[in-house]
Amino acid sequence: MKMAGDQIFDQPVSDSAGMAGGNWVNAGISAAAVAKTSTEAGKMLQVAKSGGFRVSERGAQPLIEALADARDRIDQMLGKSYTFSTAPPLGSSPYAVQVAEHVRKSGDGPQGAVTVLTQLQAVLEQSEEALRHAMRNYREAEDNATSHYKA
Repeated sequence: MKMAGDQIFDQPVSDSAGMAGGNWVNAGISAAAVAKTSTEAGKMLQVAKSGGFRVSERGAQPLIEALADARDRIDQMLGKSYTFSTAPPLGSSPYAVQVAEHVRKSGDGPQGAVTVLTQLQAVLEQSEEALRHAMRNYREAEDNATSHYKA
């Protein structure tokens, strides 16, 4: 699946072995894709804080619930991520030690699964905060319009 010219997932989202099973690492979510998404979520939050967009509670609530569900799933994955912080016992030869360390780094290294999931969790939190600001903006605009017509 490709979005806006950038490869985000190696497998279709509907692939039951990929996303539905909670296996985000095998789904090909990369640190670069999450970083780009983080930048965009930050922009969205800034625009919402400045009053640049509004959304009704009815429109935002399903999105907020989906974000909360995704955060819960990431929490579950991170709760099991202790296995990523140790190198697997592959033997004591220099090559086995090197491979084991590489496997460990793919879990908790700078571009590893734990790091990427933690960053993705922050993106979801920023997105939810932006939606909450946009809902407040909507309520304020409605209140202003209502008070204008009452006067």
